Amino acid sequence: MKEYQEAGVDMFHISSGGESNNGPEYSGEGYQVDLAAEVKKSLNVPVIAVGRMENVKYSDQVIKDGKADLVAVGRGMLRNPYWANEASLELEGKTIVPKALQAGF
Repeated sequence: MKEYQEAGVDMFHISSGGESNNGPEYSGEGYQVDLAAEVKKSLNVPVIAVGRMENVKYSDQVIKDGKADLVAVGRGMLRNPYWANEASLELEGKTIVPKALQAGF
């Protein structure tokens, strides 16, 4: 990965691949976070962690612990397109409304 970094890649989205019959034995919450944390340590660049990151508090803790700089919430956002808003509220933030839609609120 150092070659990519030297070529100008400034952030890495870390995944060991999808789940399948050949996939990891454990594929529960955060099952790829350790891989992201290792890349982050070895390259000292921002990383995005993946792997069942739907739990808001867990995802927030991964970032607070410095294991990743961002988390990808694919399944959670497919299931619930309001995931980001609900996450913000759960973490005592504000409702997130795109400027173009503010008139509707």
